[in-house]
Amino acid sequence: MKKLTIKKQTKSSITKDIGELELGDFTIFAGENNAGKTNLIRAIIGEIEKEKDANIIIIPAERVLPEAEIKTGADKDPFKKAVTELLDVNFDDIKSIKSLVEDIEQLLPVEFSKYNIKKTELSAKTNAITNDDYIKAIKDVYVKNLIDSITIKDCYCDKDGIKLSEVGQGTQRLIIASLLKYLGDKKGAKFSNKLTYIIFEEPEIYLHPKLKDTLYKTLHELVTDNDNIKVIITTHDPYFIELGRDLKIFRVFRNPEEDNSTWFKKIDDEKCLDYDSAAEINYLVFELPTQTYLLELYQSLQGELIYKDFDKKLSETLEIDQDEKNKYNDSITFITKLRHDLAHPKTQDSVDRFNERGKEAIVRLVEYKKLTP
Repeated sequence: MKKLTIKKQTKSSITKDIGELELGDFTIFAGENNAGKTNLIRAIIGEIEKEKDANIIIIPAERVLPEAEIKTGADKDPFKKAVTELLDVNFDDIKSIKSLVEDIEQLLPVEFSKYNIKKTELSAKTNAITNDDYIKAIKDVYVKNLIDSITIKDCYCDKDGIKLSEVGQGTQRLIIASLLKYLGDKKGAKFSNKLTYIIFEEPEIYLHPKLKDTLYKTLHELVTDNDNIKVIITTHDPYFIELGRDLKIFRVFRNPEEDNSTWFKKIDDEKCLDYDSAAEINYLVFELPTQTYLLELYQSLQGELIYKDFDKKLSETLEIDQDEKNKYNDSITFITKLRHDLAHPKTQDSVDRFNERGKEAIVRLVEYKKLTP
């Protein structure tokens, strides 16, 4: 696993040294808006770039294929970068190119001198063209040609020949993901000398939920099938947390104890349950108090105790009254009452009660866990 040290950043929400961060094969950074996920990713990229043999492909949250980048083949465009990695172009001999350059250097000044312009001489001293220069130029031409050749057919309106720049961002991102998957299916051949990080910011945006599942599987297969490809995503979508609940997940937040600097915590360090629960992770990351999490948490903490004994222990440990009644007219805590109402056939009244006191019940159960390790 790759370990990075995240230090204070300039012009960033990371205003304090955070410490060491260990990436997994597939790492998720989740948090609310303005938590500083983008700034954290920039800091991670800065650390990765210190590795000479590391390659980074970034699919940003904003438009990934602006018109200007499609036309110029800008180096930051993830589509261009991925296609470039795919290419395998080799030329053993470029002497003819060098010969042409040498002729220009010698003959062009001579021809220009024939115009007899006073006190003006022409010089043509070009830098030597290397094999790498030639390959890069060929790749740039090929990539632009490939991007220009990709078109979409809209079968709803029977419209064909739609350019890549004209389709929605969701479709563009899926095309990039398809290209990356193809790249991975090449068994990492083009990545053989480099560890490659694919950084996908907010993969959920622009996508229908059923397509999120397909995209997640595509990214997951990239790392399971290729040892030298690592995936990092940022998200504030509970569904992506549910899909990746067994992965390495970090909660990104503003730490009030550190001047509200962007901070991170590994979710495993905060869990109460001894299994991967999407409901718990979404509560820890987004503070989403779901009925599922309350039921899971209650059952886990209750263990082998019968509910009356557990409720009594809850009351004593948390110092809360047993001021509710069960169907047998026994006195119980509001937590146990709420649990019973949700576990049995629901009524609108039980849903309303959860909306009113569900988060409070979860907070108290988490507190109970901390007091009774």
